[in-house]
Amino acid sequence: MIGALLNTKKERLIGPIKTNRGYGIIKVLDISSFDTTAWNNQKEILKSDLSTQKETSSYQNWMNNLKDQADIVDNRKYHF
Repeated sequence: MIGALLNTKKERLIGPIKTNRGYGIIKVLDISSFDTTAWNNQKEILKSDLSTQKETSSYQNWMNNLKDQADIVDNRKYHF
């Protein structure tokens, strides 16, 4: 698919291309030049976002495992 996109011309149809939801057809409306500065800025933002998501997911999984393995005893009757 990437090769087809890289080698196509403006206003051309590409496809059918298999996706997660089935098949699709792509129409190339415009081709812009590659901006390395914007890419590097976005890359760092994406890297930070993915890292945060991984940390959150790991912490949540750890907490869920602790809750699943906990032996909870209700001793409120001794305090009230």
